[in-house]
Amino acid sequence: MKTINRICFVSLGLLLCSLPMGAQIEPTVEVSREYDVKLLSLDKPFIGTSVPDSLRSFHINMDYYTVDKPYGDLYDFSPHTTYLLAKRPEARVPVLFFRAGAGYPFYADAAFCIETPVKRGFSLDAYLSHHSCSPSFDSLGGVGETRFMKNEAAVRCRYGWKGGEADLDLTYSGDLFGYRDTLYTKSVSNRFGAKVNVRSVGYPSNVCYDITASYGYSCGNIDAGTLFKGAFSEQNVDFSALFGGLFDNNRFLLSVESRNLLSGYVAGLMSVAPYYRYLNNVFDIKAGIRLSSKYSHGDTLNHQNRISYIFPLLDVGLRVIPDVFWLEASFDGDNSLGSFTEMRSENPWISTGLHLDFSTPYTAKLEGRLLIADRLSLTAFASYSIIKNMRFSVVDDGLHLQDYIYADAKMASAGADAVWNSKGFSAKAYYRYNDCRRDDGDVPYLIPEKEWGGNVRYSYIGRIVANLYLDHRDYVAFDGGTLDPIWDLGCTVGYVFQSKFSLFFKAGNILGKRNEYLPWSVSQPRNFGIGAAYGF
Repeated sequence: MKTINRICFVSLGLLLCSLPMGAQIEPTVEVSREYDVKLLSLDKPFIGTSVPDSLRSFHINMDYYTVDKPYGDLYDFSPHTTYLLAKRPEARVPVLFFRAGAGYPFYADAAFCIETPVKRGFSLDAYLSHHSCSPSFDSLGGVGETRFMKNEAAVRCRYGWKGGEADLDLTYSGDLFGYRDTLYTKSVSNRFGAKVNVRSVGYPSNVCYDITASYGYSCGNIDAGTLFKGAFSEQNVDFSALFGGLFDNNRFLLSVESRNLLSGYVAGLMSVAPYYRYLNNVFDIKAGIRLSSKYSHGDTLNHQNRISYIFPLLDVGLRVIPDVFWLEASFDGDNSLGSFTEMRSENPWISTGLHLDFSTPYTAKLEGRLLIADRLSLTAFASYSIIKNMRFSVVDDGLHLQDYIYADAKMASAGADAVWNSKGFSAKAYYRYNDCRRDDGDVPYLIPEKEWGGNVRYSYIGRIVANLYLDHRDYVAFDGGTLDPIWDLGCTVGYVFQSKFSLFFKAGNILGKRNEYLPWSVSQPRNFGIGAAYGF
């Protein structure tokens, strides 16, 4: 699923890799001086989210309560930056943004970010946010409620020089979920991260590089009273590098990645991918191989072994009509290992005693993109994946806890996106179809067959801004039962003053549905709120 990358505020992306609620191809706040409209860019994200294919996005959403969509990267599609209608401004200007809102039943939302101008090559960005919801027990018909609180903070220091840039990111994300019916269960998680990135910019020579090293620490606990108490902690140490030589239309590139998990277990992945890329006005061809090795040790891992694989790496792009119509076909494979941190981000109710395992997906994808008059963008895709050891959730009987099981599966997916963008008016629509089948014949849990929705946004002379969204998800199977279809309708209306100050009104879940995205993860009931924002 699940992300539009390289939006203007790229500085705080590492934070998004560990969000338990958040984003797929979701709206982003573009930090620029065009705040007459963007102050009220409080669009509703897609139902659920995918693991983003880029961590260089900065998201602020008023309706910020959905959890990450499991396996979203296998069946979601994100348009490439090249084909987006919005253009990122080149000049960096000082930016200050603040938003606060509150509503009934009992939710609060606030965000603050600052982006400084570049001075002698240095710049500094910072971000803080809070979001919480605590509905009354009766607001959902007395059949159970979900309460949550989430806090985030991030700082990025950047230094740029002729031909290169370096970033240092420091991030924090913490959340608390509580669910009550006949049993009250509380799940708490805290995540800390640091990342260093050094990369070439502009390619002043025939050599390019992009090197990243990161460290993450997460901890938390689940408390179900006398029935269950459990705690977890995990460390993530990752490294990636891309080196290449550029010679006219030819590129010779080498990608190296290492991922390591440390806790009561030790597990990791190491891959090396040499490939060749040919690029001209018509073709964009990438071909190579990926050598991938995985290792594991510890009781938490289902399999303790060291295995190496060789995967093909092929991507062919064709500009059928320059700047209008593109086609792209790809085939790829790799090992993957879901960390406890990522699984906790997907699902706040996973058991602290769950078992980890490796997955090995092979995916073939065909995509088409059409851009008309710089106004209308249409994208469509179809993909087919073969996954060894795909993970599926199961219920821990009698508790608000889930574990994971692993099974081989095959998944066929298709979808389309449409985006219209003109002065004062924009609209987005999406559709997804998924057909997942487990080799053992059991039901593939928590994968919807159909999802669709969209939003329309209107701005009158940059003063009155209105946004209306609707998202729908079919029912999903879960461990012998189903979760009901999701219908989520909402809107925001606001007024922007000359001083860049704005007031807005928000209405969420207007249809009053009990939208249960995951078991025991229920959205806010029908809610109304007001807020204010300021930015320049």
